[in-house]
Amino acid sequence: MANAHDYMKRYERAPVDQKGRVAKKIFWELFAEVEELARKRQIFTNEQLRKLMDDQNLKWYAFAKLADDPIKVEPKFFIEFIKEKMPDLYMLWKNK
Repeated sequence: MANAHDYMKRYERAPVDQKGRVAKKIFWELFAEVEELARKRQIFTNEQLRKLMDDQNLKWYAFAKLADDPIKVEPKFFIEFIKEKMPDLYMLWKNK
């Protein structure tokens, strides 16, 4: 699993016309980490899941701030994606 700086290095190496595609790929990798980390950490409670989601959201946010390209890498995209596409998960995550 990569950290925000690792993702940023990949993003920086991408040609200008590919940055949007690379950012999208990074998002999906980061999102896929949720399931992988949940298994690895043996997450069974809502509180543990909330912490994991907070961690992934912060990782995306850090990457977005490093990228400093709000057109291609919106800092709030992770949370907005979950809110729109996975409302049940969002409610579980944000309703403590």
